[in-house]
Amino acid sequence: MNDGQRSERAAAADRRVVRGPTEADRDHIPYIQEAWEWAGRTARVVGLKRRKAFYGCVLDALTRMRVAALIERRNLAWPETAAKVAGVDLPWIQVEHDMPAEDFERYVSKARELLHEGLEEGWNGVVWGDIDPDDPFRTIEIDSQACRGCGLCVVLCPDAFAKSAEGDAYVTEPAAVRDPELEDCCMAALAQCPENAILLNTRGARTVTGEIPPRGRPLPGERIGQRVN
Repeated sequence: MNDGQRSERAAAADRRVVRGPTEADRDHIPYIQEAWEWAGRTARVVGLKRRKAFYGCVLDALTRMRVAALIERRNLAWPETAAKVAGVDLPWIQVEHDMPAEDFERYVSKARELLHEGLEEGWNGVVWGDIDPDDPFRTIEIDSQACRGCGLCVVLCPDAFAKSAEGDAYVTEPAAVRDPELEDCCMAALAQCPENAILLNTRGARTVTGEIPPRGRPLPGERIGQRVN
């Protein structure tokens, strides 16, 4: 298949990617500019030159794959979370650009071997914030050793917390914090617990210093070993 036989949609998708990330892309997709530059270098390494057919398709796939790898490493995010934020949907990318699946997989497979090299090269240690408000692995729990059974969590969020017959508070639904209708009350209970006994468990939201910020999301400007105001 040559460029003349491909759809205008595919050609437009190629042009969009080859031109590079827009300002909106850079504002909303973590690390995309450096990922795009890496993808261009890597495309050449795997034998795909800029003027060759389907260059834009491979560049699109490699850029998104690299973004996901950077998010996973730098934000300590779960692979599923990183892929979701980066928009890694390889079958859709291949179809959108009208690239034969066999050719697509050949180039992408070669690039996978280089995907996790140099993830910290040139990085100033600043972590991108707001990675994913719906981390698929986020849960809440109560530290039974710290809890004093005051019941404030049950008052603030009765759909997620309850008290036992012995007066101990416990979580009825650990994944409630991922429910849009319950997230606010879960986080209110976490923030207002007088004993700090409610814990938010997630890799997808933990900063590089190990701190879990409000609402379980990375803090923009968080730097290794210190906080940047």
